[in-house]
Amino acid sequence: MVWWKWWNRRTREQQEQVVSEKMMLYREICAAKNDWENAHALFQEAVEADEVDYAIYMLEATEKRYDMLLKRAKRTNLSVLTLSA
Repeated sequence: MVWWKWWNRRTREQQEQVVSEKMMLYREICAAKNDWENAHALFQEAVEADEVDYAIYMLEATEKRYDMLLKRAKRTNLSVLTLSA
């Protein structure tokens, strides 16, 4: 019976860790989306050639990061529904 309690506690801790990691990933995705939207706004406001170059660089970098995080979420079967449950 003692081993069962130990196993239950261990699996519960592992499940909590997985949920915690998924929550961190979800927060990262939200932040990356916000950064990507800000980069779009920066691009829309760019006037001079240097500003346009910088805005394009930021837009590409934030888009790549957002894409990377979305792919990671897909690989880990991240779902907002499982995070709220």
